[in-house]
Amino acid sequence: MKISLRGVVFFTAILLGFFLYVYILNPMELEFRLSPHTSYKTSLSILMLLSFLGGALFVGLTDLIKDIKRGFELRGIKKVQKALWENLKEA
Repeated sequence: MKISLRGVVFFTAILLGFFLYVYILNPMELEFRLSPHTSYKTSLSILMLLSFLGGALFVGLTDLIKDIKRGFELRGIKKVQKALWENLKEA
């Protein structure tokens, strides 16, 4: 799948515009609790942006792990094919 730079810029602009719109609608801060003793005061749009970026990072890392696994599998297949060709040449 080929992704154009124009499409990425357009999608990023739409996404940032949406987060700005949410910030304008709700400029007040809210309390984000990680645990009973840990909390942060931040805006809803910042939390939305961070959750979106966290999800994108998670998807990117899982795709990277999948591609690394596929690379190792292809590497093993190529070694087996090379050994088979060498055995075929000897026969």
